[in-house]
Amino acid sequence: MLAYQPIGPAPNAFRLLFINPAVTPADVDHALDAIDRHGRALFA
Repeated sequence: MLAYQPIGPAPNAFRLLFINPAVTPADVDHALDAIDRHGRALFA
């Protein structure tokens, strides 16, 4: 789950939650790479 969380007066923050205990570091890397790739495409 990707959630948006305002934190008082600090800048806005996003958090990425993995609930499934079978998630591997490779799964996390894949998710972060996809977010990075799509973010770069939006702002390119």
